[in-house]
Amino acid sequence: MSRHLNQVLLVGNLADDPEVRTVGQQGSILSKFTVATNEEYTTKAGDQVEKTQWTRCVAWNGTAE
Repeated sequence: MSRHLNQVLLVGNLADDPEVRTVGQQGSILSKFTVATNEEYTTKAGDQVEKTQWTRCVAWNGTAE
């Protein structure tokens, strides 16, 4: 099994305040949040289209603080 880590950069807006909590016996920090990213383009017919994609994210420990 490969031990490589994939990295993604989302540029958008937070949908709401992040949910931050402590979980487990060791007190790991968990943060859940949703990022809205927008895409704008013009169709062949000349119509302007804007689409929003909602991405649910989870961060653990150092990245969650």
